[in-house]
Amino acid sequence: MKRLRNTSGIPDQTVTEIVVWIAGRLGITQFDVECRKSQSTVAGRAYTRGARSYHGNRRPFVVLRIGTDKIERWTANNGKRIALRRSWLGSAHQTAVKVSKKRFPTFITPYQYAQHKGKRYVLANRVEALVYLSSHELRHL
Repeated sequence: MKRLRNTSGIPDQTVTEIVVWIAGRLGITQFDVECRKSQSTVAGRAYTRGARSYHGNRRPFVVLRIGTDKIERWTANNGKRIALRRSWLGSAHQTAVKVSKKRFPTFITPYQYAQHKGKRYVLANRVEALVYLSSHELRHL
């Protein structure tokens, strides 16, 4: 691994150890990693030829987006979900309430085709989500 940019809240040393271990098993050496927070549970992307406009160079890199520990949403008193940017447009008597719940442990279901039929994975915490996502994205490189 050449360069790590980490804004996910997971310690840099943990991210580095996981990514280097997986890359060593796959035989990958020259690549960059960007790890950050996400609104979804896990999301990622592998750029096999780099992207000068997005990343700044042509070296392959992966983007790993790991969800936060809590899901936070705004709801109105009547229980309906409201959008954050429109919450101030509501009537004066309507108050918004912030609702939060734990994201992990969570189930994820890969796209259901061929060998993935009926498979579901349990991710217990953010580190397990990082292992799952980084192994998936590094496989593309």
